[in-house]
Amino acid sequence: MTLHWGNHHIEKCLPPQLAARMIETYADPTISPDSITGLPIYNGKTGELLLDMTADRPIRVSRKKLRNLFSEGLDVQYGKEFVGIKEEGDRVKVSFKDGTEVVGDVVVGCDGAKSRVREVICGKEAAALTEAPNEMFNFTVQFEAEQAKFVRSKHPMFALAIHPDHGSNYWLSSKSLFLLPITPVFEN
Repeated sequence: MTLHWGNHHIEKCLPPQLAARMIETYADPTISPDSITGLPIYNGKTGELLLDMTADRPIRVSRKKLRNLFSEGLDVQYGKEFVGIKEEGDRVKVSFKDGTEVVGDVVVGCDGAKSRVREVICGKEAAALTEAPNEMFNFTVQFEAEQAKFVRSKHPMFALAIHPDHGSNYWLSSKSLFLLPITPVFEN
């Protein structure tokens, strides 16, 4: 996952001791987010650089490592099935299918795209997904060292190419120097 526009927001939400350890979540800890100021977007037909999108300290992170860091010091319980929310004065009680309940100050719905928490808070209609006419697939490719260096020569983290004739796009995300999920294709 690439963090860019929200980096400074994330760091403001974390205790200083965790914010200082964000490097532990980097997919490639040899890349400093301070060394990258833009994210390239290419013409998928010609290979021409269209723009270098401004970004706020972009960095690729491991979702698993990020989740582990963010959960330090918290009692995170997986496998709970949300049932409902009830306001009790200035507190909130959340109920689960197994009969357990928790009380707190804030409810954060991080239960996915079809969030049941969002549906309860916002209402079914407002929480409904907006369909986008896009299809996407991901795959992982391993390259020999020289091939990986060539692919990363365009940008150490990722590149996006948009084909002007049919609107398809190609996205390359570098996980590490020798592991790249998708390769942009350019016509000559």
